[in-house]
This record gives sequence, structure tokens and C-alpha cells, in this order.
Amino acid sequence: MSEIENLISQTEYDIYTAVCQQTNLFLFHLPGTIFSDHTADEPFHTLNNLERFGGEFKYKVIKHKGLMEDYEIKNARQWTLEKRFYVENGYRFISELTPQESHKPRGVFTLSRVGLSASLDYGLVHIAYSACGYYLLFHQNGSNWEPVGNIMSYCV
Repeated sequence: MSEIENLISQTEYDIYTAVCQQTNLFLFHLPGTIFSDHTADEPFHTLNNLERFGGEFKYKVIKHKGLMEDYEIKNARQWTLEKRFYVENGYRFISELTPQESHKPRGVFTLSRVGLSASLDYGLVHIAYSACGYYLLFHQNGSNWEPVGNIMSYCV
């Protein structure tokens, strides 16, 4: 695989920015937001070989050609994130914490890679935080990525 193929696209970073505007799901607008340096797929599905989602949300995903396949391919391994997405009051990666900060108990957000539809106008991403996670589906409307659905993937 060449270096170009290893890079996370700007489109994915744009969708991460849209994820971080979903303050109804998580309090991204509060100071002190921490992200994992690496992407990761939804852990309960992966460890327990469970179906990812069902019902109306599943229909919204599978009707967009290539979306689920792209998500699966991109999330077959971990990728390193760069600071190329925006959070209202800023954020840091775990690797940026001081030794004193890294020992404090805290929640850390973990993003998956974004699966894109063949038409490149729908994106599927998973976000996990401590005891819960969500799949979010976005649609590109002009230059903006707008949420069109979400489903909780797990809650502990």
C-alpha cells in the first residue's frame, strides 16, 4: 500500500468536524475534550461478532451503494489521526497530555474511519466515549455534512 492510500481524506476530517457539532449526543463544546490518537471500530460488534445495527437505520445505510463496504474496509485496521478536524473549544489527543494529566481518570472519544458511499455524498462513522457509542450517518448538502440519522451501538 502506498503512502497516499494510508492517509485519511479531508472529507473524513470534514465529517469528524460535523460529528463534533452533535452536542445533543456528547458535550463536545465543553473545554477539555480528549480524543484517542488512533481510529477504532465499534468494539462490541468486533469482539462479539454481532450485527452492527438493524431497523430503519440499517435501511438508511444499505440503500447507499458501497457505504457499508467502504466502512468495513477502512476499519479493518487502526489509523493515526491528525489535527485536521474542528471542535468548538479545541481538543487534544491522548499523546498530548502531560504525564500528570494522563493519570487522571477521564473520558476519551474514539472515532472510526468514515465509510463513504460510492457517490461520495453519504458518510458513516462510529464514535465511542467511555461507556457508550453511536453510529452516525451524514449526507453532504452543498459544502456541509448534515446528520441524517444515528443509532446507539452500545451502552454499558
